[in-house]
Amino acid sequence: PVDASALPAGTAMPGTGDVVRVGGTVASSGKSVTASSLAIVHAANSTNLGLEGDASSVAAGSTTGTFTLSVLGQKVAVNAQTRLADMSARDWDRKDPTTNPFNITTFQSYLAASTSKHVVVKAESDATGTLLARSLAIVPASAEVAVAGIVDATPAVVNSSATGTPTTFSVHGIAVK
Repeated sequence: PVDASALPAGTAMPGTGDVVRVGGTVASSGKSVTASSLAIVHAANSTNLGLEGDASSVAAGSTTGTFTLSVLGQKVAVNAQTRLADMSARDWDRKDPTTNPFNITTFQSYLAASTSKHVVVKAESDATGTLLARSLAIVPASAEVAVAGIVDATPAVVNSSATGTPTTFSVHGIAVK
């Protein structure tokens, strides 16, 4: 068992299936750990869309502790349940999470001050079609972009073998050629 009660307010807690790194003190019984730091090394997947690209149009959401941003033209909602990580610097996984923490309270100012605006987002659509970020990681700046997800039913997939006619399809409204 890990006692997380001493962690700083706003520390993202892991979910079932996450891979974590916990630093702390072993109890005298040797049967539990009081955590002084916690890093989610790899978040478990419950998403249906992955996006990689530069974040833009970061704005406060309609309720406290929520934000929206745009990645590859897709509006994505971020809230307190979103797992946040800054992987943009070397040795990011050894950084003390209490020093300049990246959490929902610091989200907008932290991202604005980051030297990289390049993010990897794992998201899922809610019943209204709104994309909700399950995890968002700031990664080193890059010109690379990526989308991963279920191919849209419309427009219909065009699989062309004719010269000059591209194969096309869309993933969550993002045209892929």
